[in-house]
Amino acid sequence: LRRSMREFSCMKILHEKSPCCRAPIVRFGGRRRRCQKCRHTWRTWPHRRGRKRIRGSPEILHRTLKDQRPITRQHRNDGLSVPARQYRFRKLLERFAIHRRLTEIPGGSHALLIDGLWFRLRGVRCVLYIMALKPLNDCHAYFLEPVLLQGRESAAQWRIAITTISPEIRERIKAVVSDGIRGIKKVAIEYGWILQRCHFHLIADLSAHRGKWKLKRYRDRMLRESIYQTTRNALTVPAGQQLQNDIVCLKGFTASWDCPRQLRTLTKDFLRNLDAFRAYQIHSKLNLPTTTGTLEAMNKIIRKIVRPINNQNALLRWARATIRANSPLVCNKKNQPN
Repeated sequence: LRRSMREFSCMKILHEKSPCCRAPIVRFGGRRRRCQKCRHTWRTWPHRRGRKRIRGSPEILHRTLKDQRPITRQHRNDGLSVPARQYRFRKLLERFAIHRRLTEIPGGSHALLIDGLWFRLRGVRCVLYIMALKPLNDCHAYFLEPVLLQGRESAAQWRIAITTISPEIRERIKAVVSDGIRGIKKVAIEYGWILQRCHFHLIADLSAHRGKWKLKRYRDRMLRESIYQTTRNALTVPAGQQLQNDIVCLKGFTASWDCPRQLRTLTKDFLRNLDAFRAYQIHSKLNLPTTTGTLEAMNKIIRKIVRPINNQNALLRWARATIRANSPLVCNKKNQPN
């Protein structure tokens, strides 16, 4: 068998034809061949033109994207100037953002976490749509590719961003966790997902109208504090008589003539979407997170890294590389990153 294979390989080399005229080939030195018809010569293994490519170290990406250390502050004994080091890092970043594969997402059902990060680049308002998948039986969030779209954040733009998710993964999504995006309830109904509203955004909005200095300044300070405490209690109390009492109290507070307009609007929105805020208790088997704190942590990292960037292509490239370098992040119902 080995002898027949050797004879076949020798015969294949001997009977090889020239690529130009399909004529017999003869040796023309050690590594060159020549066509017997047109006398054209060529090298069997031609050298690559230009200088050798300088491969960047992955440690540079780790220090820049994960440790958040700028290129100008990374002292290295390579004898390169700062512009040369930045140029090499830019080439390394392009290869990392284009050719590297995504982190493998575990199988099973997932909860989709969404949040938008807005920028103004050269006078144009853009929103970076960030999405992450949290397996129902896992405490980590696996980030997807970000989508950069011009204009304000809206439900129509979120429909475009969600279509970038592969249909195979989209079918395994059971719920979506988001802040108070206008129209996100209709999007969840279209896909048949359970909507979980973020508790942190609601509490932050209520607290903005209930600070200590406002409690000392306004005459309705007791009403403000009562709305705040009752709403926080209604978010966490189990379903029962206590929840019904809190709902009745909140309705009475909003009907009061001295209730501030902003607090009345927030409270009515909370009562209108009470099932969305308490979806983590209604569907307790899904282990839904109650906040988008994981996305807020990633947004903070992206904001710090892309701060000097003023170009859409560069922003998307840096954001994609930053997400890939820092994914996954911890996403637990009881312990969210700040």
